[in-house]
Amino acid sequence: MFTPDTLRALLPAALQTLPIETFTTTTSTNAVAATRVTGGQKAPFWLLANAQTNGVGRLGKAFFSPAQTGLYMTYALPAVAAPLLSLLTPAAGVALQQAIAQQLQVTTQIKWVNDLLIANQKVAGILASRLADGTILIGIGINIAPAGYRPDVAIDLPVGTLLSAQPRSDIRPALAAAWLSRFTALLAAPETIMPQYRPVAAWIGQTVRLSGAHEPVDGVLQGFADDGSLILRTASGLHQYNTGSIRLH
Repeated sequence: MFTPDTLRALLPAALQTLPIETFTTTTSTNAVAATRVTGGQKAPFWLLANAQTNGVGRLGKAFFSPAQTGLYMTYALPAVAAPLLSLLTPAAGVALQQAIAQQLQVTTQIKWVNDLLIANQKVAGILASRLADGTILIGIGINIAPAGYRPDVAIDLPVGTLLSAQPRSDIRPALAAAWLSRFTALLAAPETIMPQYRPVAAWIGQTVRLSGAHEPVDGVLQGFADDGSLILRTASGLHQYNTGSIRLH
């Protein structure tokens, strides 16, 4: 099991004073982080868990969070300027895609707006939320290896794993530290986020269905705007959308 000291030793000097808390098992790192903020703790801080009993994904969907075979974490950061808000999830996705490639030599794609895929199977999910005081929570769940049993939760995509078997050593501390290092670097240079996002985005040129906060819309995925919005070619022309979720159609 990883510890705060284990993680801190892997971070660059600028992040080594970051408050870090680890859990063998917790309900949800996002829920715990929200409680910490409500109780007066100030961002930034970082929570990581070996397992979750009530992991939550986007739109309230459950996120299967078994012990040992996954990594579940929430990074809390102070309020950011409005133009950066829409880039937080893309930045988190780019940082995770790059950290996985660096640490595991595994190639993933980012499905707009919050999933990482291998062969159209979900291997990681990202959930960004903003609390009443402006604090941002970036929650991440990663399926590293098979858990040995099927999740007893409703899932929105076929579930995959980064590796076909549990690694001999615990790669989670290095993976987590690589993600946080890259994420904070991207936030310091937001103009670099979407140029790094586009080459690893899934389903470009394919027909998708966009649903969520509006009536479903079908179209061909053209790309992504500089603010992170999805660009879709529909029967009525090109349109940009900044909310919703896509599926192949």
